[in-house]
Amino acid sequence: MKIVNRASYLFREKGIENVTVADVMHGASMTHGGFYKHFASKATLAAEACAGAYGQVEEVRTTWKDKEGRRTLEPFIDNYLSALHRDNPGHGCPIAALAGDVARAAENSQLQAEYVHGLKAVAAELSTCIEQSDRAKEHLPLGILATLVGALVIARATKGNSISEQVLVDAVSLLKDFSSN
Repeated sequence: MKIVNRASYLFREKGIENVTVADVMHGASMTHGGFYKHFASKATLAAEACAGAYGQVEEVRTTWKDKEGRRTLEPFIDNYLSALHRDNPGHGCPIAALAGDVARAAENSQLQAEYVHGLKAVAAELSTCIEQSDRAKEHLPLGILATLVGALVIARATKGNSISEQVLVDAVSLLKDFSSN
């Protein structure tokens, strides 16, 4: 579990391709040689780390509630598109942090399967925060999630430039205006 947790953080922070097995094992305070006692390959570790990342952020998302203590879309938007989330990819959403790595992975890989499984779970969670018709709950979560993730990825890519903050502000405004209708 220590190895998976460290890999989960490092892969989200730096990208799977930019992290070596030695980096992960060193970060877990273990020897590089011990890696293969736990995992068949780095690809196996990446898939487990992806699944683990979803579990870690799910725990955090349970605290995202409105002033009345309800799980609604507004606190989800505010927290997801925050400077704190933008600036800490290693502790953040694997959908945004690992999208490029998963896109480069083989189709039907274990990594892609874990990524899609987690993505569907987050979309299902979002549907419980939508206070609109059942039809909207069925069709909007992936669109909302795509907007959230896209805005976060752009804000991370432009961090340090004024447009980064503007992307977050504009996406929050767009999504809140939409959700209030």
